[in-house]
Amino acid sequence: MPDKPLENNYIKFTRTLTATIRKLNLYPTKHPAVIYSIRELYRVLQEILDVKDSFSISLSSDSRLLIEEYSAGEKNSRLVEDLISYFKKLEIESLMFSKGITDKELEAFIRILLMDAEEIKRHRDLNKIFSDNDIQHIKIAQFSYVKIKKGRAVVEIDKEKRILLDRLKSRIKDYSLGKIQKTEDIQNIENEIIDIIATEFKEKKRLSSGPKNILKKYIILHSESRRDIYSRLNDTLIESGCPSQEVNKFINKLEKEISRKLMTKEKTVPVLREVEVLRKENEQAKIKIAQLKEEIASQSIAYKQLQEENRRITQEGFSTELKDKIEVLRKENEQAKLQIGQLQKELDLRNAAYQQLEKENRRVIQEKEKIDNIIHHMAEGLVVVDMQGNAVMFNSVAEKLLGVSKKDIGVPLNKVIKDEHLLTIVKDIKPARDGSIQKEIELVSPDESTRRVLRTSSAVVEDHNGKTVGMVTILNDITRQKEIEKMKSDFVANVSHELRTPMATIQQNISLLMEGLSGGLNEDQMKFLNITQDNIKRLKRLINDLLDSAAIEAGKFKLRISSYNVNERVNNVVTFLNRWAQSKSIAIHTDLLPEEDAIEMDKDRIEQVLTNLLSNAIKFTPEGGKIFISVSKRLSTPEFPQGAIEISIKDTGMGIAAEDLERIFKKFERANATKAGIGGTGLGLSICKEIVRMHGGKIAVESKLGEGSKFSFLLPLSQKVDSVNKEV
Repeated sequence: MPDKPLENNYIKFTRTLTATIRKLNLYPTKHPAVIYSIRELYRVLQEILDVKDSFSISLSSDSRLLIEEYSAGEKNSRLVEDLISYFKKLEIESLMFSKGITDKELEAFIRILLMDAEEIKRHRDLNKIFSDNDIQHIKIAQFSYVKIKKGRAVVEIDKEKRILLDRLKSRIKDYSLGKIQKTEDIQNIENEIIDIIATEFKEKKRLSSGPKNILKKYIILHSESRRDIYSRLNDTLIESGCPSQEVNKFINKLEKEISRKLMTKEKTVPVLREVEVLRKENEQAKIKIAQLKEEIASQSIAYKQLQEENRRITQEGFSTELKDKIEVLRKENEQAKLQIGQLQKELDLRNAAYQQLEKENRRVIQEKEKIDNIIHHMAEGLVVVDMQGNAVMFNSVAEKLLGVSKKDIGVPLNKVIKDEHLLTIVKDIKPARDGSIQKEIELVSPDESTRRVLRTSSAVVEDHNGKTVGMVTILNDITRQKEIEKMKSDFVANVSHELRTPMATIQQNISLLMEGLSGGLNEDQMKFLNITQDNIKRLKRLINDLLDSAAIEAGKFKLRISSYNVNERVNNVVTFLNRWAQSKSIAIHTDLLPEEDAIEMDKDRIEQVLTNLLSNAIKFTPEGGKIFISVSKRLSTPEFPQGAIEISIKDTGMGIAAEDLERIFKKFERANATKAGIGGTGLGLSICKEIVRMHGGKIAVESKLGEGSKFSFLLPLSQKVDSVNKEV
């Protein structure tokens, strides 16, 4: 049952269409009444097409006008009969109106309805008339008549077809009610349906609403084996001579329509079952009420007869025994009326519950259609899988990105998607703390001519008990974004590389000037050269950071691994930076390992990490502060089975705000440095994190604003270095 606003629009469209036909038959095209009527008809049509992509008007076998399979003749019989006459004149079985229709198409369509039968016969084909008038968004299906002349008698094969369709409808109804159970009888029904479909499809290249609805009902009754039915239907159509391309298109469209009906049915079946139970209970209640009414009627007759007998006996002076019987019957009559009243109340309550369930059913269907539309029009790809890794849903964007289709729903995803990276959608995924999963994957075409980068964001789907039932994944195509980032990185690397040589030359020349090789310098000249020297060193550090960052992104950042002592690396860095710390009256305390154990590392890169962390501690610690450096061994953990060396640098500086802790290891992030007026590139910590990661370790930070910070990193005692970026 359609919702009330849509049903009203159907009736309004029928009324307005008939009125417009009448006016166009009476007045010229430019008459104001005709113009207004066409505009009003077009407005009502658009209101319907805003809700539905298309809708159909058809003429049933018993000459009833149906809009979307619902009768349109209850409230506007005269108008409907007028419209039916035009359908019969042109032998129209059904009309379908779809989105995109223009008012010009609508006007041309009405003019065709007004054409004389002889004029239509001259054109022979009504579809050609539609095509000649550029009517693209109104599709027409005519009744097909095969006439066999026997003298003057004419046999209309179409009547036989209608009888056959009615018989098939009745048999399918019996089958759905369990009245037909023999396998042979069920197979005969299927064979008859497929024969009718093959005959009509071969003739028309499409199906009229009657055979199509019968086919859909039969397939829905056999939903579990519907793929076998599709296969048998496909083979029969091709064997009957239908082009395979048209057959495939028809089968695919039929599959989609059936799938949508089944999905809607899955959500509404519980509601419909409860509605059916209520309906049966209502029928039983009505039967019981009818029985009680009959009893009351019979008792009323008996009561009247007894009253007559009582009057007669009273007049004759007999006993009052019959009066007692009458009183008993009267009480029984009153009791029956009370029971009827109670049953009527119960029936009213059940009717109210029935109406509520029906309303809820409509709401569920509308909500599902709304969600389906949102998913279909998403800019990102959407993939849903169940716990077994079977595909549950793809939207159109995901189909395009992954090269899949609706027919792959229900199939294990690892059989549908061949790219091994994409299998992370269904396996070997570790969610983040918030339950989300993010990963970037690269897709390469079979001929390696094109590459695309996708960012996948996944989340686990749980039921109301918290049990995992599947996973939903959003796919974003970030190929263009990655190309721009690479261009930016390449540009920065090239510029930095080009700056390195002239900067080295400038630094060397300034050193020569400061050594007095070109003559003596006064105090002011020496001061300016020292300032220049310091700024050149800062520029050199910036260039080196940019080059390191570019090398990391390009995968060209290599480690030179050998066995080195950790304590020695720490002492080297402390000696190098101690003078700067002393200039700010900052005391550096060290707590090193007692043993002289060596571990596998790139000593220069580890010293680079230590230098960056210690220089940051000195930079952000006020005068008179303290810095503590400790080196200790960590016991075995699942992440570090052979144990690890932990190096931590703790200061008493300004600290880092809690909201900045998550982002300080990203490129160009400087946390409180900008507010404090302290210079820097914002690349140091991101490079440190990557160097530690390539050694198989990890880095972390603990901090409170105003209380200082503690940076720690772990290096594994076992050989766990990234072999891709290792030089021996």
